[in-house]
Amino acid sequence: MIYEDLLINKHIFNNLLKYKKNNKLPNAFIFHGQEGIGKEGHAIEFFAALNCQENKMEACGFCKSCSKIKKLQHENLEIIFPLPKTKPISKNDSPLKGLTENQIKLVEENFSKKGINPYHTINFDSANTILINSVRNIKKTINLSLSKNSIKVYIILQSEKLCFPNTESANALLKIIEEPPDNTLFILITTDISMLIDTIVSRCSIIYFPKINLNEIKTYLKNKKIDNSEFIAKISSGNIKNAIKLATCYEDKINLIKKF
Repeated sequence: MIYEDLLINKHIFNNLLKYKKNNKLPNAFIFHGQEGIGKEGHAIEFFAALNCQENKMEACGFCKSCSKIKKLQHENLEIIFPLPKTKPISKNDSPLKGLTENQIKLVEENFSKKGINPYHTINFDSANTILINSVRNIKKTINLSLSKNSIKVYIILQSEKLCFPNTESANALLKIIEEPPDNTLFILITTDISMLIDTIVSRCSIIYFPKINLNEIKTYLKNKKIDNSEFIAKISSGNIKNAIKLATCYEDKINLIKKF
């Protein structure tokens, strides 16, 4: 495995591994469910399993491919997410060309953190949409040759933002996922599947991620030697991200509740 701290949903992950075992990947998945339950981490783990050089069902975590994934620097992995457009760019430019140097450094920092922490959120406060340039960039890379027995995976974070403020990016992606090259997979991740256009949803295999079990969160926190793990787990609403945040400022939150 790639992530030591990821609370794996065994039912979902075993079903994903069946696609690998049967060598029958769909063109695209949609992973949907509330924030903070590990959808992104599962997507990266699945990518790792598909490309691990040890040819086991799960990723070994140590081969050359897995080592690259731990840094999110694998040539077969593309992660697309909402970006700001700080500088003007032409329609054929990379979306990164619209960023300042500081923003590009922030992207690199986010990738580095995500490679370590499956629950880290890659996010720009000023980014409200997945740029059409990001989708056009997929067209440029999707037909590049792959090494033997490898799978190209595009993970699209906050994929509902393909459809905001209009559906231009979503419609462009639709044309790609209808007939992608062999050994190519798209994983769209969203907290609100209703915001995706119906034509995209109908072409994807849909996987719903439920809230994380209370006992799993409690055990996770106990293993991290966090006090008040049971109470924090109860009020986290099945969201491990919320639980981790609350654990870092527990006393402040409790004092605030007492004031109320």
